[in-house]
Amino acid sequence: MEMVLSEEIESCQEQKDLIKFVIEKLEQPNVVIDHDVINAGFENISKHFEFELFEWEKFIMCFIMGVFYDDGSLVFNEFLVMLGRGAGKTGFMSVIEWWLASKQGIKTYHVDIVAASEDQAMESF
Repeated sequence: MEMVLSEEIESCQEQKDLIKFVIEKLEQPNVVIDHDVINAGFENISKHFEFELFEWEKFIMCFIMGVFYDDGSLVFNEFLVMLGRGAGKTGFMSVIEWWLASKQGIKTYHVDIVAASEDQAMESF
């Protein structure tokens, strides 16, 4: 988030608005950020995947792995990733699937994949 706010990376107005929205959510008193789970998650991901996550992927993964309300529910339970071809969406989806199916702690977690073709969907397994 700091990279966008400090303009270290080029970003559009929608990304700046997103960061402001996320900061407002994170400042709510009933939001818990579990840094230990997030850090352990990234260490585990690096052991199982040979590619490095992009900064935008790390940003989203933090919310999937360790940002909850104090009742245990996710602060953000839906994500839309809209990028051009070759930006890493399929590889990132593999990381998310792996995390949800093996590390999230929910038994029989169901993961659905929607893709333009069966070949593309199977790439993520």
